[in-house]
Amino acid sequence: RQILDEAFVGFLEFDSKMRVTVANKEARHLFQSDSNWVGETSVWKLFENSSDRAQMEERVANFLASKTEKLIMEVELVGLTTKGARQEAPALQEGSSLEIPGETSEARLPNRDHQQPLQRIPLAVSFLLSRLQGQVSMSCFIRDVTATKKAQNLLAEEKKVSNSLLMNMLPKDIAIRLKNNERLIADKHPHATVMFLDLVQFTNMASGM
Repeated sequence: RQILDEAFVGFLEFDSKMRVTVANKEARHLFQSDSNWVGETSVWKLFENSSDRAQMEERVANFLASKTEKLIMEVELVGLTTKGARQEAPALQEGSSLEIPGETSEARLPNRDHQQPLQRIPLAVSFLLSRLQGQVSMSCFIRDVTATKKAQNLLAEEKKVSNSLLMNMLPKDIAIRLKNNERLIADKHPHATVMFLDLVQFTNMASGM
C-alpha cells in the first residue's frame, strides 16, 4: 500500500459493485478530492459519460457474469475533477457556516463568483480484472495525459504549417509524391516541347514588384 501511495500514477481498487475501496495519493490528487468518497463512490462517476466509458462498463459487466479468469483493458477516458469525485455538500446560504464534529474551525461556502468549475482531463486508464478461486479483484491505473495531448496537438499544428509550405513551393501532385517518400520523382512523356525564354530587363522589373 505504501508503494502504491507513493506512485506517480493513480491507482484505484473497487469491488463488484464498482464502488471505490482504495485510492492512492495520486488518484486523490487527479480528482482533486480527499478520501471521503472512497467506499461510497462508483468508479464510473469519476469519468465523463461517453461511448468509451459505456463500452468499458459493458465489458466489466460481462466479466462479472462470466467465468473469465483475467481481463486487461486499456482506454483513454475523460476524468471529472473537483465536483465529479465529491459528494454533494449540504445546502448552505452564502457566507453561512457548517459545524464539523471534532474540528474547531468552520467551513464557509465560497462566493458563487469564485466557485471552481468542473474540469475535464484526459486520462489513460488501464483496467485489471482477475478471478482467483471465485474471488474477484478489480483495479485500474490512471495516468494524466494532458501534457502528451498538448504535445501531440502542437506537433499536428507544426505538420500543417510544414505541409502548407511544401504545397506553396511545389506543385501539389509533386508534393504529395514527395510526402509519400517516392525516391525518384520523374514522368515520361513521349512528346514534349522545351522552350527557353529570356525576358529583357526582367531582373529590374522583378526588383520593383
